[in-house]
Amino acid sequence: MMTLLFSSLHVSRRSAIQGFFLLVAGFFLFKLIKYNERQGVQERNVKARKPEKTLFVSGWYGQLNNNLLLIIHAMFVGSLINRKIVCSNHDMFDFFDFSLFEEHGMFVEPGNSLNDTIKLTKLRGILSEDPAVLAMYSSNESPLEITAEEAFFACLTPTQNKLAFSLLRWKRKQLESLRFILHEIGLVEGNFVAVHLRNLDLTCDQYITNYPTWIANRIRFSCPWNATTVYDILSSLQVSNTPLFLSSDGQVPSIDQEFFKKGAISLHNLSSELQIPSRYVDLFVISEAKYLFGNFISTFSNNAASMLLTKYPKHEIIFSFPPICKNGVEFWNCHRYAFWCI
Repeated sequence: MMTLLFSSLHVSRRSAIQGFFLLVAGFFLFKLIKYNERQGVQERNVKARKPEKTLFVSGWYGQLNNNLLLIIHAMFVGSLINRKIVCSNHDMFDFFDFSLFEEHGMFVEPGNSLNDTIKLTKLRGILSEDPAVLAMYSSNESPLEITAEEAFFACLTPTQNKLAFSLLRWKRKQLESLRFILHEIGLVEGNFVAVHLRNLDLTCDQYITNYPTWIANRIRFSCPWNATTVYDILSSLQVSNTPLFLSSDGQVPSIDQEFFKKGAISLHNLSSELQIPSRYVDLFVISEAKYLFGNFISTFSNNAASMLLTKYPKHEIIFSFPPICKNGVEFWNCHRYAFWCI
C-alpha cells in the first residue's frame, strides 16, 4: 500500500514538473510570437512610410496605356531616390488601385507642381546605373520634376515589369461594372479569344517604313491580324469555335469583315449604353482572354498581355506568326512592353 502511495506521489510530482515546464515553454513561445508580430508590423510600417520629398511628373505622354506605363516607370524611379510621385489628376486613379506598390516603397498621388523644382533628365540608363547620380538626387532637398516623356521612356527590367503588374489592381467598384459588361456581351472570363486590331490605314509595307528594320521585321508578323491568319492559328490550337472578341483601343481600325461574318464580338454587341470609357472596357476584356493576339508596337496590347499573364500564367499571348520567341522564353523577357524597351 505504501509503495503504491509513494509511486502515485512520484508520478504526480513528475507530472507537475512537466506541466510547469510546458507552461514556461508556452509562455516564452507566446512572447516570441508576439515579438515577431510586432517586428512584422514595424517592418510593414517602414515599407509603407510615404516619403516627404516629391518627384513631380509634368504632363502626360500619349493615351491611357502610355500614361499607365509612365506612372509605373515613375514610381520605380521614385523608389530609387526615396520620393513620392506627384502628377496632375487623371481618370485612371478612378479605375486603378496603386496601394500595393506602397509595400515596395512606391507612392503616387494627384497634385500640383511645387516652385523651384529641379529638372531630372536622362533617366534612361544614367539614373538607374550610376550610384553617384542616385545619391545626389536622394540627398537633394529641392522638389524634383521629370517630363512625362522622360518617365515613359525610363524602361524597366523584365523582373520589374513582372512585379509591377502583379501589384496593379482594378478598383473594386469599377471591377464589378467591368465584369458585368464582359458578361453582357456574351463572354466568360478566361474562355475566349481576343484580337487587338491597331489602326492601320496604310498597308503594312507602307506602315513599317516609319521604323528601323529590326522593329519593322517584328511588326510585319502581325500587321495587321486578318481573319484568315487568326482562324488558321485557332484551328491549329483546336479552338476554332471559341468566342472571339475584337478590340481596337478606342481607335477605328481597318477591320477584315470576315471576323464579323464568323460571329466576332465587339463592344457594339452591348444592348445598353456604355457607362464606362471604352478604353478601360477594352483593356479589361482582352486581359481576361484565353488567347490574346496582340501588337508589338502597342502599349495597349502589352499592358493587357501583362495583366492577363499575371492572372492566368498558362494562357497564351500571340504577337507574331510564326512565333519569334524561342520556346520556354517568358513573355516578359521576349516582347518587353513594346519595341522601345527591348
